[in-house]
Amino acid sequence: ILIPSPNVTDDQQYKNAKLLGDADAAIVIGNDTGPTHMSRFVGARTIMLFTSYDAGRAAAKSPNVVNLVADRVVDVEVDEVEKAVESLLR
Repeated sequence: ILIPSPNVTDDQQYKNAKLLGDADAAIVIGNDTGPTHMSRFVGARTIMLFTSYDAGRAAAKSPNVVNLVADRVVDVEVDEVEKAVESLLR
């Protein structure tokens, strides 16, 4: 899990994230935002969380992406995310 920090110098977080991504050792989990869409565009394994309203128009269709949909994003169950992670690791 990579969490942005304003106290990191020398662009170290980018370097760490790139190292993990290049090694295919990272999975991005995010809601319907630009950074999450960008992760899938660059081929990163991605779990995208959508509301029922947004899923029809914005959900990604790609073998390296799992879309999880609920009436509200906060209603996506943890076990659904765990199963999505497992499916992307296979």
